[in-house]
Amino acid sequence: MFAQLTGKERIGKTVGWILLGVGMSTSTSALAEKCLSTSACRIPVSFTGIYRDDTCRISINNGGSDETVTLPTLSTSNLQSNGDEAGSQQFNITLKSCPASQRIDLHFVSAGSAIDSSTGNLVNSSESGMSRGVQIRIRDESARQMFIDDHSSFQSYVIPSGGNDVTHYYSASYYAKGSGVVTSGGVRALSGIELIYN
Repeated sequence: MFAQLTGKERIGKTVGWILLGVGMSTSTSALAEKCLSTSACRIPVSFTGIYRDDTCRISINNGGSDETVTLPTLSTSNLQSNGDEAGSQQFNITLKSCPASQRIDLHFVSAGSAIDSSTGNLVNSSESGMSRGVQIRIRDESARQMFIDDHSSFQSYVIPSGGNDVTHYYSASYYAKGSGVVTSGGVRALSGIELIYN
């Protein structure tokens, strides 16, 4: 039984899009009255954005950015009541070769697996032979739940001035969605990792 995690990066573009929107509305309102004819109207538009030379490399469990976290084999008797959690497996995610003196927020996102918006968990695969009624819950090193696809749920990596590698620890566990509904079978879920550079 396993939960698979994959890594991907995203450079923060929010500022660029906000500035683009503001720049367009300001330019058009200021210059629109100078247009005397629709066929000869030229309005300049300014584009701004952020380009970064350096992005981090992701290492899961001291391997690559595409690794598998294997959870222990359990009896369905461990997941009889709604909300039961069992079979926790620790893993770590290290950010390497990052821009120095930067805060980077790591989020878990859906990447091929469905999520349950009511629990914030990854939903097990529905393929033949898979367990029913079980989900995968991810927690950070302080045991706080990492809600999938929720940008308010993140782990900050504070990169020191020397640009040293930074590691944080997480755990993945089985979670019962419903009482007496978990069946025996395999468990497989896929999560992506998204990095936001602040």
